[in-house]
Amino acid sequence: IGDVDVVKCLLEDARIDVNVKDGENGQTALHMASTFGDLEVIDALLSNDTCDARILDSDGYSPVGLALSEGHEKAVEKLNSTGCRLSGCNREEESS
Repeated sequence: IGDVDVVKCLLEDARIDVNVKDGENGQTALHMASTFGDLEVIDALLSNDTCDARILDSDGYSPVGLALSEGHEKAVEKLNSTGCRLSGCNREEESS
């Protein structure tokens, strides 16, 4: 989804809210990186203490739910290691 070095540089700025949602789908940067299975960006985002992997987008999906629905197994494993469970990946408590 993007250049991991740019992401890391942006995360160094304390004014950046890593959990800000876009206006279209209500997705955070972590949702977008998870959708594309971008492990480097996922790692960079998760290294930020304020990154919340449990936020749901406008359709009710968490980042792990999106990674699962797109078949990105390594991203699912990485997100699970942060405490974002496969159960409860979306509003309906389904695993997408």
